[in-house]
Amino acid sequence: MKKILFLTVLTFIGFLIQNNQLLGATGWFQDYIIINSNNIGDSYYWIGSDPSFGTEFNSHNFGTVSSLVITGADMRYWSDTQDRGGGSFYYKITLQDGITDIVGFTEVIWSQNHLGGNDYQGIWTGNIDLLTLGLESNTSYKLHIYAKSWDTGSGQGDIYLSNGGANYVASFTTFNADTEWDGSESTSWSEVNNWSSGIPTSGQSIWISNSLSNYPIINTNEQVTLNNAVVSNNASLTIKSDATGTGSLIVNGTVSGDVTVERYIAAASWASGTDGWHLLSSPVASQAISGVWTPDGNSSNNYDFYAWNEANNIWVNHKNTTTSPTWTETNGDNNFTAGRGYIVAYQAESTNTFTGTPNKDDVLVNTLTRTTGAYVDANDAGFNVLGNPFPSAIQWNDGNWTLTNISTTAKLWNSGNKSYDDLGASGIIPAHNGFVVQLTSGTTGSITIPAASRTHSATNWYKTNENQRIKLIAREADGSSAQSSNLVLNEQATDSYDPIYDAIFLPGYAPHFYSMKESKNLSTYAISDFDEEMMIPYGFVSNGATSFEIELIESIDNQPIFLTDNKTGTIHKLSENPVYSFTASEGDSPNRFLLHFGMVGLGEQEQASTLQAYVVDNRLYVNNSLEQAQLAVYDLQGRLVAEQSLNTAGLQALPLDLPAGVYIVRLNNASESRAVKINVQ
Repeated sequence: MKKILFLTVLTFIGFLIQNNQLLGATGWFQDYIIINSNNIGDSYYWIGSDPSFGTEFNSHNFGTVSSLVITGADMRYWSDTQDRGGGSFYYKITLQDGITDIVGFTEVIWSQNHLGGNDYQGIWTGNIDLLTLGLESNTSYKLHIYAKSWDTGSGQGDIYLSNGGANYVASFTTFNADTEWDGSESTSWSEVNNWSSGIPTSGQSIWISNSLSNYPIINTNEQVTLNNAVVSNNASLTIKSDATGTGSLIVNGTVSGDVTVERYIAAASWASGTDGWHLLSSPVASQAISGVWTPDGNSSNNYDFYAWNEANNIWVNHKNTTTSPTWTETNGDNNFTAGRGYIVAYQAESTNTFTGTPNKDDVLVNTLTRTTGAYVDANDAGFNVLGNPFPSAIQWNDGNWTLTNISTTAKLWNSGNKSYDDLGASGIIPAHNGFVVQLTSGTTGSITIPAASRTHSATNWYKTNENQRIKLIAREADGSSAQSSNLVLNEQATDSYDPIYDAIFLPGYAPHFYSMKESKNLSTYAISDFDEEMMIPYGFVSNGATSFEIELIESIDNQPIFLTDNKTGTIHKLSENPVYSFTASEGDSPNRFLLHFGMVGLGEQEQASTLQAYVVDNRLYVNNSLEQAQLAVYDLQGRLVAEQSLNTAGLQALPLDLPAGVYIVRLNNASESRAVKINVQ
């Protein structure tokens, strides 16, 4: 019984095979749709299951396209009968959701060729321009395809190539340019004949195809603003940079494709560890640090590339892979981080490049820290190195920034001065430039670098360009380094330190030069108004040199400004002679200078009967011209709070431990008496 049943099953299977051959078996092989995307020529996209050549159509993303044309179909199938009368393919377009039809299924009939035996070919050539079918610009769509071979009488029925009924689906995004680059004349952005509809103006959209011999260059003196910009695959757009400046690009709408952004960097003197440093940031997404930014480090082209680690109060070298905190612990990976600044120096002059999609949207930096335990003085904590993430300049604190627990004064490295300069509201941060902000309270914080603050500026590396303030600069006599310090007017300022108006001093390689308020060393000191009796102490610490000068480089019209040198007793009127020269040595008291705006209580130096008195850091400085005299200090109620005998003329420093307030200093000898007010803070 079992043997008979087995033979019966084999007989039945054989009958089915014979019957299928009689009816005619069918199938598909080597099936392609031919598409020309962005006018770069025909490309084959296979559907079905035989990827003999070309690209798989299903799930393919054509990206942003200014043209998308179906130019052909090549569909191959086989049948054991000759009842295949031909066939057709169908296409439709939906929104990105894949459901909402924009163009319903449209049939395209092909011509059938007999390839021999049981094999047939359906072939069609034509021109179906999909972007002329009522599609919106800057919109994402899906293209659906399936094919059908007709039955003309065998009874087998039509056969489908339809991905199991789901169809074959690819994506694309439309783009309509106001003018397209053709490069017919040159690489010059400003050559009208290089554009299909003229040089693009602000607010227009452009397209750069990849089938050209010349690609556009934005030169160092050019500033370009666009609405939308598309750089096709393998096409290029270059923004130039040299010692005179850097080109500038702002894109307000969509941007697609890669650009090359140059960054010129002058050579550093490798014999000096303080020379040739630049704060740097990347204007494109996903830029690698290794490669062009980290040369081989040979004897003629060495480099140093650092990231700031606030939590450990240290710059971390890119070369550090072993000692904690390592580069990876500090930066996370080996790419530039958007919105982060780095400090670099190169032994050889170079023009390095960033390549990628330019940043155009707000950049959130949520890694700000303030680690007071890592610093001797807690006032020095909280400095974080950020970077301009755009291929254009930005304006600092111009009304688009939200600065929660962040100082309203940023800092930029001045390579020529080897020190940091303060940047106030609406100051310029150049393209690709790093900058420093201070988190003034808490332990962590964040900041958004707003795209709305982008602007065009010809500034290359940072150079100061602010007005309406008093600005002093202390420099080595040979000009090899310098440190600036600002005094700004703000009616909201008080005698107390306020990070909204004042800024903590951040030292570089120049001599330390800073103002002092509430025992805090400041690079920007805010006052509400000028007062002839106001005296602002300034600290100075030599950087190892001996000869220096202080120069008044910015002032307010008709404002008298005096500088008193506590070491020599010299009073110098900067508003008449803006440069004061002096010498300094290691070990000098840092409480070296006093800035004031009138001579009330501080008679002219050449007047022999002058009494000069002021308080710095709980010490009373008295410039005594009476030689032997008795000094007495009274509060405003007339109570004697301190006294001492003076036996010599000249500047003397006396300890004075008094509560904050206003006091009267009186100096008497046998023939005369002098008195002045002092302000103890």
